[in-house]
Formats: sequence, structure tokens, C-alpha cells
Amino acid sequence: MRAKRITAWICVFVWMILILSLSSDTAEVSKEKSKFIEQWIKKSIESIQDKLDISIIQVDSFQLHVRKAAHMFIYFVLGLLLMLALKISEIRGKKAYFLGFLVGALFAAMDETYQNFIPGRSGEVRDVMIDSAGVLIGLVFFELIVKKYCQE
Repeated sequence: MRAKRITAWICVFVWMILILSLSSDTAEVSKEKSKFIEQWIKKSIESIQDKLDISIIQVDSFQLHVRKAAHMFIYFVLGLLLMLALKISEIRGKKAYFLGFLVGALFAAMDETYQNFIPGRSGEVRDVMIDSAGVLIGLVFFELIVKKYCQE
């Protein structure tokens, strides 16, 4: 059990390091990464719309939405990993939610503060809120999956 606990917390810290490494990108590098993803999404949506002969979604420019969705997804995964580590550490119920959310939200705030020191980047309160929402969704999603598929 001790090895599982250590492994779970290592996964949390590795994911946090990944987040910080992405935050370490200059504004130019970060924009290029999100532009690549944005182009892939645009092509996918346009392809689907062409095949269905519809035009529901305007794909002119939604880089901001791609970037914010990426924030939420990255912190959603952090929420999942935190809840897993807390469960394996035998912390359950409201305490697990509280600690998971607290750790995730504080990390988001620290990450956004760190970005203030990266050329061309800035820390945004809005991003802390988006990140924290991602953590919370990850915590709840993990709990729902465990309740549905695992017997304790």
C-alpha cells in the first residue's frame, strides 16, 4: 500500500511539473502551441460540417477558447490525480474534496503568479478560477467514476 501511495503522489507532482513547464514557455512559444491545436480543431470541425453540409460553428478565430479549455483540462487531470492520491492515502469524503480543491486552487494561484515572471506572460485571476473549476470537476468526476465502477 505504501508503494501505491508514493506512486500516486509522484504522479501528482509530475503533473504539476508538467504544468509549470508549460507555464515556463514564453508568450510566443505558448501561442504557437495553442495555434497548432486551434488549427487541428478548426480542420476537424470544418471537415465534419462539410460532410454534414451544415455550418453551425464559426471557426474564424477561437484561440482564446482553445487556451481556456486547455487550462480547464490540464487542471481537470490534476483534480483526478489529487483525488486518486488522497483516496489511496485513505483520506475520504468532505476532507478529500476540501484538501484536493485547496491544493489544486493554491497551485493554480502559484502557477499564475509564476507566469508574471515569464516574458510576455501574465498571471490572470480569471485563469485561477478556470483552473480551480477544472480541479473541482476532476475531483467530482473521479468520485462519480469510483461510485459507478468500483466497490469499496
